[in-house]
Amino acid sequence: MEVFNKRQFVGLALFLCGAYLAIAAIYIFRLPLVMDEFDGAFDVYRLHFHLPYRDFKPYKTVLGYYFQLAALFPSLGVWNSMLVLKIQLAAVNALCMFVMTLRLSRLFSRESGIFALLMLVTTSTWLERSCELRVDALTAWPGLFSLLCLLNGSFFSAGLLGGLSFLVSQKGIYYLLAGGACALLLRFSKDAAGGKDAAFVRFAAGALLPLGLYFGLWSLVGTEQKAAEATFYSHYQIVFENIYHNRSKYWRQEGLRNPLFWLGTLLSLSVLFFHALSALRRRKFTPLHVLWLYGAVILACGLWHRQPWPYFFVILIPTFIVVLAGGAQLYITGAASGIFKTAWRERFPLRLPAVVWIVLLVCSLIMQMRRFEDVTQRSSGYQRAMVNIAEALLGPNETYVAGVDFIYTRSHASSKLKRLGKRRRQELLTAPKEVHDQILQQLEAQPPKVVVGNYRLKTGIPRRIRDWLHMNYRHFWGSISVYAPVVPAGYSLMKIRYPGLYLVESGEPVMINDMVIDAGSTIRLEAGLHEVAALSKVQFCFQPDKAQLRLNRKYAKAQSLFAGAYTD
Repeated sequence: MEVFNKRQFVGLALFLCGAYLAIAAIYIFRLPLVMDEFDGAFDVYRLHFHLPYRDFKPYKTVLGYYFQLAALFPSLGVWNSMLVLKIQLAAVNALCMFVMTLRLSRLFSRESGIFALLMLVTTSTWLERSCELRVDALTAWPGLFSLLCLLNGSFFSAGLLGGLSFLVSQKGIYYLLAGGACALLLRFSKDAAGGKDAAFVRFAAGALLPLGLYFGLWSLVGTEQKAAEATFYSHYQIVFENIYHNRSKYWRQEGLRNPLFWLGTLLSLSVLFFHALSALRRRKFTPLHVLWLYGAVILACGLWHRQPWPYFFVILIPTFIVVLAGGAQLYITGAASGIFKTAWRERFPLRLPAVVWIVLLVCSLIMQMRRFEDVTQRSSGYQRAMVNIAEALLGPNETYVAGVDFIYTRSHASSKLKRLGKRRRQELLTAPKEVHDQILQQLEAQPPKVVVGNYRLKTGIPRRIRDWLHMNYRHFWGSISVYAPVVPAGYSLMKIRYPGLYLVESGEPVMINDMVIDAGSTIRLEAGLHEVAALSKVQFCFQPDKAQLRLNRKYAKAQSLFAGAYTD
């Protein structure tokens, strides 16, 4: 007998999805953005002007970026447009969660569907990371619906959705591997409809259809070689090498933050495994037997994955939500009692398992309330202020340096100083002197207007480049330094790139364009060449209009832009 009638079930599902949306909105406005979110916004924005595989090699498959493109509104400003996009991603997640719950109720029961949804909205990683400006959640949803189609016996649809997941991010390959393994398992079923290989053939055909169309389209836009290299070969190091050596660190962090979710997942996989043993002997497989294999393959892929950053678990969590629903269904129907010894079954028919699941939910909820309190103590205020200042300072065709795509509507002064992740920093630090010379020549010929200080520039660029930036830029506000070219003593022609008001810093009066300017005075200079004669070194410090920038004195001193991005 079902606990919920249809109206109660739909009402509770809507309430829980609404609760997720409310918490996600709070997190969106409170949590600072991580480095990859700035890069992700740039990846979406440049699709306005450039075609992937022709004009540039995309970092990932691009279906997810095109999905986000329609929801990115640069006219709102860099910071606000990124938050609006994140809110729209949260709304997509909430809608998919509701549809998932409806599908689970039909596949298993209403109680299982509500239990799965409750576990999802009490998993901190999902609440904090599912709305990041990345494509992981958008990858996870077609993967999850691929699994649900597989459990319903719709193998072509399952393969089609698995293929679409891969086109959002190559991590979708895990769903294709798991779905393919399940389709192969059904080959040994006595009731295999349409022949022993029918399930696998339909799944493979469904998967190959979007992959073939995608590859064919972008091969026409670019070349087959570019499309193949970017899609399949360019991430060899990331996939197969331990660049960051963080696998145990972030699995441990995830386990400590959501221990009950992972305990429940392992318990459900164990129950499903023992339940599947009997099916192996009878060679008659139900959706629950298929679910165990799917979950086991996804878990194995997750454990194998070389770089399980916290956002990576967004790929795994929806699949294991279905596993949890399957485990709960076995307890609800009483089938799970068969895995316990007879003495246990006689003393605790189904009361003990029921208590276990209830305790699991209550404890998970309590833990997430404590995590919610910790998360809401954080603030994105400083980061937001730095983004707004940098955006206000940078006009059209003006450049900056940050080691990350900090202002997605503007360009870096040198492509070699953008996206300085660990691997890029190592490559840059160990690059030949000629590469460093080339970067310095670029900076001297077209100096950036703004430098955004952060750990990537502090530790990730060669000393010569760092010293040049330190000498030619002056701290302005927080993490922002502005253009401040240095002119040596004597007579010289100084090229000013950015017109505006400049503070003249020198030990003696300076002659500029046949005018004597006292040290410490300000002068308005136009872009172009200026004659300078001085008895000592002179630094011309660009002076932004502080009144127009609406600066907050709380953020005048430099703070960390990305402190605890993956650990707090």
